[in-house]
Amino acid sequence: KYALENGWVYDKRKWHQVRSTRIVLDEYKPIKKISKDITGEWVKDVSEYRNALENIYYDYIAVRSLTDSFNPFEGDDEGRDFYLLLKCSGELCGFSKILVHTGGVESVISPWHSDFKKYSLGWAIIDFECKETKSRGFEHLYIGAGYDKGSLYKSKIPGFEWWNGSSWSRNLEL
Repeated sequence: KYALENGWVYDKRKWHQVRSTRIVLDEYKPIKKISKDITGEWVKDVSEYRNALENIYYDYIAVRSLTDSFNPFEGDDEGRDFYLLLKCSGELCGFSKILVHTGGVESVISPWHSDFKKYSLGWAIIDFECKETKSRGFEHLYIGAGYDKGSLYKSKIPGFEWWNGSSWSRNLEL
């Protein structure tokens, strides 16, 4: 809890301090209306979905020209990893890897398949993550680092805060 509350994120079995971002769950409201065709479920074991999830992951990094340097299926030594599985009209269309720590919930990566772009799945994932995290009694959802233009969308989420090196800030100009 202390690490999360002080701007640290967990990556590759180590804690790192970064310009972390989070959502204050009592202030969160969905940005977009989520289609009733989308369902979400938190699961611990994704072995039966592995091929479909890999397809989603590799489509996600290819469409965005990202480097494949992260294995979202590598398990956490302490068993903190969960997955949010999103289905669009019953078909697996996206997922999020979640780490549930003693004092907080951290969203690690949230890929979705480009065939389902019309559903605004990025926003749907955030909505499902926030609702589930709040239902588990947590005050914040930690949503990774906030660097560069690729992270600007996070600042649009109601309840958004970022770690400035010594405290949580809402100053979007900075």
